[in-house]
Amino acid sequence: MRPAKITILAGFLLLAGSSHATPASEPQILVQFDQEPGTFTHFVLSTEVFARMPVFTLYDNGFLVHLTSDSVMAVQLSREEARRIRDHVLELGFMSLPAMHRAPVMDVGLSKMRVRVPSDEVREVQYTLYSEPRDVSDSIETFLFGYHHPEEVPYIPERSTLVISANRVWHPNPSQPIKDPDWPLSADMMLPPMEGTIEWAFILNRVDYGKVRAQIGSRMHSIFQAKEGLRQVLVRPWLPGEDYEKEVLSSGTFPRR
Repeated sequence: MRPAKITILAGFLLLAGSSHATPASEPQILVQFDQEPGTFTHFVLSTEVFARMPVFTLYDNGFLVHLTSDSVMAVQLSREEARRIRDHVLELGFMSLPAMHRAPVMDVGLSKMRVRVPSDEVREVQYTLYSEPRDVSDSIETFLFGYHHPEEVPYIPERSTLVISANRVWHPNPSQPIKDPDWPLSADMMLPPMEGTIEWAFILNRVDYGKVRAQIGSRMHSIFQAKEGLRQVLVRPWLPGEDYEKEVLSSGTFPRR
């Protein structure tokens, strides 16, 4: 059987944007928590960095972007507030975590924590669901997942990745009718660019990102009913300073699963 193709399509428009939370200067990561999915994912491309959103990213200039249970939020903190968050992560025992602990089970996800320590070096630790001990990593995760600032607002990026899948479309209750909004951008985007393509991607500017968000709400993904069948879409905002154009355009071909 001929392998199905993943095709990347990039389109750019120079459009004026709306006001949103933006970083104050060129940032450096102070604290970041990321989770890579395991083998069983709804999107083939979801393991790629341009389609996976870190849970928590705090920069040394105080700019913070993090995932909540239902949204991507951002806030501009002071540098002092940012350092207090970093220091609390250190107090919870970050330096005691081993640099890497991979489980022999290949289908589990991988968690990554990156912290800029007082010596100005970035230390990264990696662990899985089965890594032991978990008390320190669990405490840090609880702190980062539970963080909320009263002044945070929805994060609107300059650019983002849009992945459209015609394969492995998942719905929590397939026996129920799918009630999703109309696709807000060009209907041609829902068409596979060539025969056998199961996933394809676009690079969105912030205006088109806003149009998609207005339809799907705060969720990272949703399902749309196209003329050719169901389409699952994934929207991944790019963080300040990120540029995944090369990675998106050079994505390879994946076999149908």
